[in-house]
Amino acid sequence: MTALPQLQIPAVWIAHHHEHWDGSGYPYGFRGTFIRLGSRVLAVADMFDAVISRQSFSDRTRAYQSAARQLQIVSGSQLDPALVETFLGLATEPIALLGRCFAALITR
Repeated sequence: MTALPQLQIPAVWIAHHHEHWDGSGYPYGFRGTFIRLGSRVLAVADMFDAVISRQSFSDRTRAYQSAARQLQIVSGSQLDPALVETFLGLATEPIALLGRCFAALITR
């Protein structure tokens, strides 16, 4: 039992967000829907953020397109393909996109 019980579920999401859709991830090699939804969402957001963070802020459109391409490349192997499609369909503005994803998780 954790000192902050409200963080138990998010802690599991974080611990498992490096699991891959095809089972090649870690720490346990879970695959597909055996990976918790929160972990799969965090994996998509984490990769998107990693790509966006490496890009220049002077061209947000290009940064977004680069991140979207990277998500599409690993969709079905590293990332849940349905979540990638949903994530990219939510918005074209990166900050709004991340905000909407986290808002959706909170309401679950």
